Amino acid sequence: MDRKVGYHNVLVSPQWLHDNLMSSKIVIVDCRYSLSDFSLGRKMYNAGHIPGAYFMDLEDDLSGPKGTHGGRHPIPDPSVFAGKMSAMGISRGTHVIAYDAEGAASCRLCWLLRYFGHDNVSILQGGFDEWVSLDLPVTNVQPPFRHGDFVPVPRADMVVGRDEIFESRSSMTLVDCRAPERYRGEVEPIDRKAGHIPGAINLFYREVFSGNSAFKTPEELTKVLGNLDSKSVLYCGSGVTAAAVCVAMGMIGMEPRIYAGSWSDWASYEDSPIATVKGSEQ
Repeated sequence: MDRKVGYHNVLVSPQWLHDNLMSSKIVIVDCRYSLSDFSLGRKMYNAGHIPGAYFMDLEDDLSGPKGTHGGRHPIPDPSVFAGKMSAMGISRGTHVIAYDAEGAASCRLCWLLRYFGHDNVSILQGGFDEWVSLDLPVTNVQPPFRHGDFVPVPRADMVVGRDEIFESRSSMTLVDCRAPERYRGEVEPIDRKAGHIPGAINLFYREVFSGNSAFKTPEELTKVLGNLDSKSVLYCGSGVTAAAVCVAMGMIGMEPRIYAGSWSDWASYEDSPIATVKGSEQ
């Protein structure tokens, strides 16, 4: 399937969503999460969410089972993911609206849907915090299960595997989207090894946001991302925050790929070369 899916009109405003809350063609998904407390997203959702919104958990719904390799947040199994989408009433013509409170998880869902062939997906600009700041309605009522017909058609050319990077990284524009101190190898709070893939440049994913879940303007994004190109390969810790940079690049006409397993996959192999701030390889 053609990768040219585009992210030019990916953002919707809180006011637009409020005006279309009752549309039967829309499904809203709350993706709030915390890497330091996996239960927090569900707790926040239960305390209050946008009316009609379903909840999807980063660990349980937006990721597949973990293995020795493959990273901390593998791409979900197509049939399992399709079942969850269908249970929210998502079919081919459904417009999915994703939101969170930090920016990355809604992009993860957006990217996953497009990876599985569903292009009609948007992200709520400003996320839940902006919605609340505008005094728009919040509820703790959970919507019922619905009957959709989500048919996954994976776009394999949206992702890059470890073998391709291992063999071709010297000819790639490889972009590490983690915090600079993790890229430099000064700290590694999550994964087993510190450092970065040799040859990668660093562009922290927060650089594409002007607020918690608010993307910068296309003009600002061009300044931030202007030295990259559509052949860029993005990675982060586990493939989640790289999705935010992928969406941002798509907003200005670029179509990068993502190393789905990202650093957590790369570092799981003993023979993976690793570079640090001093430029040395281990």
